[in-house]
Amino acid sequence: MVSGWYHKGTGVTLASDGRCPKDPEVPLAQRQPTKGVRISVADWDADFANTYRHLLLVEPTVDGNGNGTYRPLRTGGGESLHAGGMAWYGDYLYVADTSGGLRVFDFRRIYQVDTGSATAVGRQSDGSYQAFNYGYVLPQVGRITSKTGSLRFSFTTVDRGPASATKALVVGEYAVDDATAATKSRVARFPFAADSRLVTGADGRTVTAAAAYNTGYRQMQGVAAYDGSYWFSVSDGCRGGTVASHYGTLRHWNSKTGRAVSYPWAFGPEDLSYWHDPAAGQADYLWTQTEYANYRAVVAVPQADWD
Repeated sequence: MVSGWYHKGTGVTLASDGRCPKDPEVPLAQRQPTKGVRISVADWDADFANTYRHLLLVEPTVDGNGNGTYRPLRTGGGESLHAGGMAWYGDYLYVADTSGGLRVFDFRRIYQVDTGSATAVGRQSDGSYQAFNYGYVLPQVGRITSKTGSLRFSFTTVDRGPASATKALVVGEYAVDDATAATKSRVARFPFAADSRLVTGADGRTVTAAAAYNTGYRQMQGVAAYDGSYWFSVSDGCRGGTVASHYGTLRHWNSKTGRAVSYPWAFGPEDLSYWHDPAAGQADYLWTQTEYANYRAVVAVPQADWD
């Protein structure tokens, strides 16, 4: 199981009296270094103690001397990439980059690096490679961007569907308010080929959606999909008040019947993932995670309870 984080640096104000925690209130220059994005890879087993390892996601580049190196995933302004969602299929990890499309990583290319510095990253003057004291890096191998620039890559998931179904990468958009959601709260399906790569056109590079829907839902943070059913994780922000006043909503839509229903959901909900158990009589699960400091959790619930 893989969970993702992005680093805001120091200076986060935390509340202990039930109020919403706040984002950093100090300038970026005082929150250095911003470490970009890491993933936590957990060897999850309900019957044994869980073990995990953090990996730093990095972007390959060259230094001033022409040596190969890498840098953290950051925006042009120096903030860590938001990394709003991830999807893992075959050897590839797809990470949402909001206006920048999807960053693609290959799990066959995990590299062990040197440790010993909490502030250094990339190739150092002594020839060592550092990663903020993380022992491993996972370098980016590709990008997927919107050809027209019109699609917002807020979150993503894999629809594995029944055994006979075409597997698909599902990408969704976050809309800040109802007016935006009227036209810009879409989910699009991009089919996978048998080799676990996305299906491309004649040019070998262009990926075209096989289907797209506009949900009309504002503040969507994640999606799960399976056999015509979609679950949307919707947040309610943290604009003051208490945690209890900002629980999210889980929306379920059956694309075959048109039925839609909503349920109370977690505080600060983010991405969703559908876990199908092929064993007869065993429940399928929806996995989700929450984002706010002091309230971060990765949890699973039986899917049948949320239809």
